[in-house]
Amino acid sequence: EKDGEWPCCRWGHSMVVIDNGRVVVFGGESQDATCADVQVLDTATWKWESVQCTGCYPERRFGHSCVYYKGNAIVFGGSKGAGYYDDLICLDVKRWHWWRPQCTGTPPVKRSSHSMTVVGNKGFVFGGIGGDNKVSCLQDIAVLDLDTWAWAAPAVS
Repeated sequence: EKDGEWPCCRWGHSMVVIDNGRVVVFGGESQDATCADVQVLDTATWKWESVQCTGCYPERRFGHSCVYYKGNAIVFGGSKGAGYYDDLICLDVKRWHWWRPQCTGTPPVKRSSHSMTVVGNKGFVFGGIGGDNKVSCLQDIAVLDLDTWAWAAPAVS
């Protein structure tokens, strides 16, 4: 049985577990538009909630990655259809407030359809499609320290 306001059909969105059995869905592409909404599913009640957030809302996107660390859903990259992003933006899920950390180091090139995961206090970004001057398939790894917001590009062999 459907309960609550269901999000629109979409693909290229992110879905991340936050706390207490809740998951956050952000962005994606629908039949009509690129999305920038935040939807929360409570897996205890199976009810959807559309959340109105404050702060510096990210641009609409799809093909981005999202991980959860210390109360924040952290979104990286993605596409707007005509270009790629290399930005990082965080959603404080206790206040439902978007904010941008002051990152140091060199971020990975703009990309979409990549993966990101957390190991300890590090966020690892791998692959995808994108680039600065021409679109290409990527096979690099970038590491983000999630406590200091410092990017690094390890030498991988």
